[in-house]
Amino acid sequence: MNPAENWSKSLRLLRNGDPDGWPQHEYIRTARWDAKNIFEATPSFGKPIWRGENGKVLINADFGMGDTIHFYRFLELIPEKILRCDSNFACLFDVETCSHDSKIPDCDYVIHMMALPRILGLTEFSGKPYLKPKPPASKLTSVLDQIKLKKIGVCWAGNPGNPRDQKRSLPVECIGRLKSAVPMFHFVKHLSCPEGFMDFRGYMRDWNQTAHLLSKMDLIISVDTAVAHLAGAMGIPTWLLLPNDPDWRWGDLGTKTHWYDSVTIFRQKDSGWDSLVEEVAVLLDNQF
Repeated sequence: MNPAENWSKSLRLLRNGDPDGWPQHEYIRTARWDAKNIFEATPSFGKPIWRGENGKVLINADFGMGDTIHFYRFLELIPEKILRCDSNFACLFDVETCSHDSKIPDCDYVIHMMALPRILGLTEFSGKPYLKPKPPASKLTSVLDQIKLKKIGVCWAGNPGNPRDQKRSLPVECIGRLKSAVPMFHFVKHLSCPEGFMDFRGYMRDWNQTAHLLSKMDLIISVDTAVAHLAGAMGIPTWLLLPNDPDWRWGDLGTKTHWYDSVTIFRQKDSGWDSLVEEVAVLLDNQF
């Protein structure tokens, strides 16, 4: 079976909650799916692949931002580690990091971040919070504290470079239907703020500042993005809006996920967003 077939098989198994998908998923240690849908070797940096030995491990996070947040929970199980990740995570994470464009630090082994469940032999996972922002916070957070009304953050679109983005992101015409009587805040950094929302783009300077802003929200409404993962990792109540063909980690059924206790899933019942957005809008009106 070639790497692409192993990758597809692992996703089918994991989507159904089958831990046998993790051994298949181990192929990510030596291959990754690039933007052209071609498997290429993940850099080994001249170091052996880590299989659980003692020593300092370079953990390579070169998939999406949401993947990095999702799999960060496993790093506490590794005594000596360095995380190679996007530089905007450095001020949020509690581990030694190096950026993708920096010199590789001294280490004994290398492992892809998404291979950790397989290497660590994990089959059960906690949905408890595992991230919180570090000081200092921006002055805006103290201003938000003065707003006594409930506050809702909305992230309606993800990275347009993601191959699944057309499926997972909401059309802009749907956003107006999610307005509520309480303040609504815009958490999409790369797109213009729709009318009726308060614009946070200038304050989302890194993931730590974004975490501070999320911490002031009473609810996050998000499509499948890194913002949803961060809110879940912080234990913030989150309504996750998913297409009818969701990413493997969310499964195909149900309103809850074992990954994040604070996340409630809303799933498309057909190939469009209209009925799902209407369902969420009604629930907003009833609860806020």
